[in-house]
Amino acid sequence: MPIMTTFTLAFAVCDYDATGKIERQRVYANSEAIKNGEADYALQTGIKSLKLLEEFTGIDFVLDKLDQFSVPNAYFYEHTMENSGLVIYGKIIEKFTEIFN
Repeated sequence: MPIMTTFTLAFAVCDYDATGKIERQRVYANSEAIKNGEADYALQTGIKSLKLLEEFTGIDFVLDKLDQFSVPNAYFYEHTMENSGLVIYGKIIEKFTEIFN
């Protein structure tokens, strides 16, 4: 694993559930999003996106994991935050992706 710079370090502390881990990826979200399948959709989209990015760039993703973390829109309405092994985004991004795909 490459050396990680301190500005890409992130912690997420919450009372969320997680999807099962598939191909090094997992989605953390509130229990409702886990139960109704929104998190599974986000997980499958993440897996497909990472594969396409690796194919396009010819560069393999070298980290052991890539977690997705959905936060309430009040905190991250239309933004994302990418850290080493953790992508944080607002729930609106999750819904927007589902609607337009």
